[in-house]
Amino acid sequence: MRIEAGAVVRVLPYKASTKVAGKNYSWTKKNLFPAAVTLAGGSLELEDSNVDGIIAFSQPQTEIDEVVAAAIGKGSVFGKTLLTVSTKSTTVPEACFKVAEGQTLTVSERTADKNGRLVIDATKSPELVYASSVSTSDQEAVTLFGLTPEITEAGCTV
Repeated sequence: MRIEAGAVVRVLPYKASTKVAGKNYSWTKKNLFPAAVTLAGGSLELEDSNVDGIIAFSQPQTEIDEVVAAAIGKGSVFGKTLLTVSTKSTTVPEACFKVAEGQTLTVSERTADKNGRLVIDATKSPELVYASSVSTSDQEAVTLFGLTPEITEAGCTV
């Protein structure tokens, strides 16, 4: 079970009914949930007159946004920057990148996975570089519309 940001799951008390408890029947206590519960900014509320509490695991929205961006291939999280390009399982030419001064990218950092994602050390401040023929408005369209840049020897195109 995954509880997303803002979601609340209310948990009712788990116990034998008064009728069963009064007859001294034996009963087997089972786990509240059959599998792990992942809280991604949501919460579990315990609903019982004797229990007054909320179990909440919250993350700052910026952290949640970073993880979501990384999952779709456009963001930085856990010390890595993820970029998505059209090339799949191919080494992207160096002309397609700009990194911090004094930094270089390894071949593995320039090789896209089967989904076209590149995983690069964030301290290198990697950015995609567009070919000189690509207008500024086309470059902005990549971000605005979530387009995937095409890879060429001269740089990225849209």
